[in-house]
Amino acid sequence: MKKQAVWYENLRRERKLRGLSQSEVATALQCDTKTVGRWERGEAFPSPYYVQRLTHFFQKDALTLGLFEDTLVPEMGEELPQLQAATPQPAGPAPAMHTEQRLEMTPRHEEWGEAPYVEEFFGRDVEQELLRGWILEERCRIVAFLGMGGAGKTTFARVIVEQLKSAFSYVHWFSLQNAPTPETYMRACLQHLGALTPTETLSFEASLARLLQCCAEKRCLLILDNMESILQGGEQAGRYLTGYEAYGQLLTHLGTHPHQSCLLLTSREKPKEITRLEGGSARVRSLVLPALGVAESQQLLQEKELTGSDAEWEALLQLYAGNPLALKLVSASIRELFDGYIGEFLREGEAIFEDISELLEQQFHRLSSLEQDLLQWLAIEREPVSLQTLSDDLVIPVAKGALLDALNSLRRRSMVEISVEHRFTLQPVIMEFMIERLVELLFVCLRGGDLAGCSGYAVMKAQASDYIRESQVRLIVQPLLKRLLATLGHTHCENHLRSLLDRLREGEGLESGYGAGNIVNLLVELGANLQGLDCSSLTIRQAYLQGSDFAFVNLAHATLLNCALNDSFAWILCLAVSPDGRLLAAGTTVGTIHVLRTDDATPVLTCSGHSEEIRSLAFSPDGRYLASGSEDHTVRLWEVESGACQHILHGHRDQVRTVAFSPDGRYVASAGEDRLIYLWDAFYGHVESVLDGHSQRVRSLVFHPSLPLLASTGDETTVRLWDYEQGAHVATLAGPSQAGRVVAFSPDGRLLAAGSEDHTIRLWRTEDYEQVAVLQGQGSRVRTMHFSADSTLLASAGDDQMLNLWDMASHQRIHQVHAHGSRIWSVVFVPNTTQLISTSEDDTIRWWDRRSMLCLRTLRGYTDLLKALAYSPDGHLLLSGSEDRTLRLWEVETGRSLRTLRGHQNRVRTVAYSQDGFTIASGSEDETVRLWDARTGHCLRILRAHTHLVRSVVFSADGSLLASASHDLTVCVWVVATGQLLRRIEGITGYIWKVAFHPVTRQLACGTDDPVIRLWDSETGEVVREFTGHTHRVWAIEFSPDGRYLASCSDDLTLRVWDVASGACLRIMDGHTGWVRTLAFHPDGTLLATGSHDQTIRLWEVQTGRCLAVWRGHEGWIWSVTFRPGGAQLASCSDDGTIKLWDVASGACTRTLRSTRTYEGTNIYGVIGLSEAQREALHFLGAIEEEI
Repeated sequence: MKKQAVWYENLRRERKLRGLSQSEVATALQCDTKTVGRWERGEAFPSPYYVQRLTHFFQKDALTLGLFEDTLVPEMGEELPQLQAATPQPAGPAPAMHTEQRLEMTPRHEEWGEAPYVEEFFGRDVEQELLRGWILEERCRIVAFLGMGGAGKTTFARVIVEQLKSAFSYVHWFSLQNAPTPETYMRACLQHLGALTPTETLSFEASLARLLQCCAEKRCLLILDNMESILQGGEQAGRYLTGYEAYGQLLTHLGTHPHQSCLLLTSREKPKEITRLEGGSARVRSLVLPALGVAESQQLLQEKELTGSDAEWEALLQLYAGNPLALKLVSASIRELFDGYIGEFLREGEAIFEDISELLEQQFHRLSSLEQDLLQWLAIEREPVSLQTLSDDLVIPVAKGALLDALNSLRRRSMVEISVEHRFTLQPVIMEFMIERLVELLFVCLRGGDLAGCSGYAVMKAQASDYIRESQVRLIVQPLLKRLLATLGHTHCENHLRSLLDRLREGEGLESGYGAGNIVNLLVELGANLQGLDCSSLTIRQAYLQGSDFAFVNLAHATLLNCALNDSFAWILCLAVSPDGRLLAAGTTVGTIHVLRTDDATPVLTCSGHSEEIRSLAFSPDGRYLASGSEDHTVRLWEVESGACQHILHGHRDQVRTVAFSPDGRYVASAGEDRLIYLWDAFYGHVESVLDGHSQRVRSLVFHPSLPLLASTGDETTVRLWDYEQGAHVATLAGPSQAGRVVAFSPDGRLLAAGSEDHTIRLWRTEDYEQVAVLQGQGSRVRTMHFSADSTLLASAGDDQMLNLWDMASHQRIHQVHAHGSRIWSVVFVPNTTQLISTSEDDTIRWWDRRSMLCLRTLRGYTDLLKALAYSPDGHLLLSGSEDRTLRLWEVETGRSLRTLRGHQNRVRTVAYSQDGFTIASGSEDETVRLWDARTGHCLRILRAHTHLVRSVVFSADGSLLASASHDLTVCVWVVATGQLLRRIEGITGYIWKVAFHPVTRQLACGTDDPVIRLWDSETGEVVREFTGHTHRVWAIEFSPDGRYLASCSDDLTLRVWDVASGACLRIMDGHTGWVRTLAFHPDGTLLATGSHDQTIRLWEVQTGRCLAVWRGHEGWIWSVTFRPGGAQLASCSDDGTIKLWDVASGACTRTLRSTRTYEGTNIYGVIGLSEAQREALHFLGAIEEEI
């Protein structure tokens, strides 16, 4: 049976049967009438939240209403009615929903997290009344619900909170099941309470003080569920796991400080703080949930159709301590084995129930092997999963019918739960029991060498959401390793695991099982040196290798299934998602485009052709083509299926910043630094028109989804509207107080949004272009924003590393998450899903669930792009700075890497050696300057003053001062010995790319976006002289050794030599065909070397300006050149990840230096399971293919 086509008719029928209008239904469900209308016309499918509300409102389960989606239950076919039959129905009618109840609006500040949806609840009336008194009358500050697993603590808490929430302004439910850190909880809680701004990063103590203030000023109901997840067991019961002790501080402070709020917690164990505080003036109480009574139990088990006298029911309750889960579990056995007769069951003399795990053990052994496998996999998955996922997990394929029969059986036994999205999961107590069994099973099998036993299940799933995988590592991988290490020791453990791989390759174990992948994951977590690991001819499933060094491993003829590998992408500047949501395109700083599948991040293809950074991407409306705009002044159109470049559009005279397709796909619009908007024919590739009106660079443009309208914004503080069919400017909207960064129309065409440098987003209504809102609260410039496909949400991000989600109905921020470790460049919603994707300078692309804002997947790139070089004064060592955030010291004579200096939190852009050779300076995109001891590699000082990335550092001739230049438009002068900031030079226009100290005086020269070079007095901060002549930004400057000349190079493809005394331009040298990025004077001052984006190095004669030589060898942009003291050798570094050493006399490359890449020397010959794009990426990262 395919997805029922009449679900919307069911909704309409149920409404009419009750004599209700769409408006009444909408009010009861707390949505708008138009939404209900769209549902009933089949134009939109209710979200999981509204499926819950609809099933409760109509008193029909989701399957009866047809409210399930094929995407959630793939290929369930005709078997769905079986699951419907197995799904328990309400024992009786739900309490009547009166009109005033339907009209009650949900409080504005509710966050339910992972709270269960409770459709029916039986009994516990005394406890409910007791809790009302504690919370409402006594104003208890903490109330703990305690009880063994399965006692119903979470369900009871949800019922209580539903009853009492109207007495509180804020409700915040937070589950501790996957053991989030105290800091994670505090941040989530404070953000929900509106007490944490986007840019704030508080210590736990400061967060606690902020929370106490909130709880005093506001009436907040906070719920911490499953607190036993962060407590130790055994003799340490009630004490916290290592790293989680701060939760104890939280309880102590909330229990002892005066406030008007209440914290509810559920736990199987009583935290020691509760024991200490309860019963006194602190108003802290605990309630151990009592056993269910006979009447309540009969209601709970009514569907099981058990038969027994009152005495037999009472005996059953005593035997299982009135535990709801235990009763549900055992009732299945009573029904199946004793035809529902309680007395017959009791006469069998079942063991006395003392702990839920004992009962679970009994029940587990009654299950079939398939049922046991399903329970084990549901525990590993740790969240509700689809039938298809369970089918894929199993090593030995099972027919769907058998799989459904097993799930039906487990459902009848109350061992499996079905979520409203028709996914399958376990109760926490069953999940914990199964995880403990899995760790024990794998430990015994691994220690004893039972390869079949350790091949049936995965210790972790590489493709799982990040937070799930991290829980799997914490709960399965680490405990398993702990036991193995305690038994075998570290060295023997590593050797033992390697030997098991050899046995697997010889044919032992399950050929297509998880054994090899499990061993690889254990070795990675162990921190083992994997060089020389032989994985040839093995099937490796679910191995997570991102961020791991997998160099010199033999993978020949291996099969890789669902593994997470490092990717080769460099810094991603822009993202675009295809209209059908299946493909993600990512544009890099090295001019390549990576296309990946959005569902599993598998690389599909790589498009190469641009010679500079890609600033913007856009898919055509039909998804067949992709447009890219680059700093190489061109726009390219690519065929998505093949990756072939269809057109190269020439016309722009400067960098292209933004591209967009028209809604009908006929046109591509582009704009950028040259202030012009080009409209191109997408089919033929010629210019249709040029829109001229901006007075400064254009950063963003967008087409209206249905009108012949184009909006654009840039460094002006306005948004311009254009009729692109007429080629006319039609309106200018007064915009932000600072430069505009990004503009977007909502997909329904009703709103226009513009984000800017002033940290705001402005919204205009398109019917009259009246400004309707200014969204404030973002902690930095708005670099990127994107509307969801249904126009209800807007995502935004920028330099503050925060990802924001805004509700377009209320114009309020509904989510904010610290998403990345560096500034965020792009964010996009994925159509037809609940996901959005972001990318950042931290070399990651991240997938997010827009409902919970949990990170689902992180794709890590790899970059070893080298940005800076400096020789030691004696010429024996060479220092490099890299995009991988490190500095490296190389021995020049041997090419060996001697030491790696770590500490920077972002790319290292500049390095320098002091004249005495004792001190190293580095500047980074983390906005800091670091001073290092050149002999030991230890960081001596961190200099903080800049508020943007640091592009250049240089020592004064005597080594006493250090100058640093930043994109915050300042130059700082520091005292090296003390780290004191001596002077800050301000008033510079344009980003600063290079600063240089005069070799004799203490004057400083700066090269900036402003093509004028300025000479400053470092002691007074006054401008001494200006050098005018370049027509584009100046990338590099350097004084000649005697200080008479200043050399500069620029985007205008020239090298210039200036007279320092007069400011006159003495010579202009040209020849490079790409931007000239770097230059260096020969130690004797007679020669100049330059490096360019054209991948060549040129050697020039200073006196004549003649080009003496052109050296080729690099395969990427050249970022730095420097002469070795003495002048016989030149070093260069490039985006190709190499350092090349050149003999100046002959021009020969004498040595190439390269750090070990993540897959250096790894043999992937004959590997199955790699796409062509993945294979290409592995080659880029050093992999080889050698037949064996």
